[in-house]
Amino acid sequence: SAGLKTGEQEKNMKKSNLELLGLSEGATEEEIKDAYSKLRAKYLEDRFKDGEEGNEAARMLTKLDVAYNE
Repeated sequence: SAGLKTGEQEKNMKKSNLELLGLSEGATEEEIKDAYSKLRAKYLEDRFKDGEEGNEAARMLTKLDVAYNE
């Protein structure tokens, strides 16, 4: 089925999610949670800025949430 991910696709997604969080393969759950929390706090603050900076922060929050929850 088109909705199912292969093992290779899952591995690539996990790697790109870790990269978004500034981590590499082998990162512990604690390191992932810490990186996510720090980045989320930064972008939450930036979200309230005017213009493109605020829009970019909102997009990054969405990406971070997806990366953390996959």
